[in-house]
Amino acid sequence: MQEGISKLSDGAKSLSDGQSKFYKEGVKKLDDAVNKDLKDVIDRFKALKSEEVSYDSFTSRADGMDGSVKFIYETEPIEVDEKN
Repeated sequence: MQEGISKLSDGAKSLSDGQSKFYKEGVKKLDDAVNKDLKDVIDRFKALKSEEVSYDSFTSRADGMDGSVKFIYETEPIEVDEKN
């Protein structure tokens, strides 16, 4: 019986360690991606689509003419710390 209890204790510790690792390396990364990274992208997209930054002419246009303006920004890549 003592041997069975010891195996059960070792198994419970192994399961606990595995669940902790799964949370840190799997669930936490997914949660961060959805609640932090993706939220930032969505917020930026909403800001770009808002009326406050909506242009239909860069300078001016004649009456009756249609127009649109698009800005393209080139930036350095965003680096992600893989350790977290």
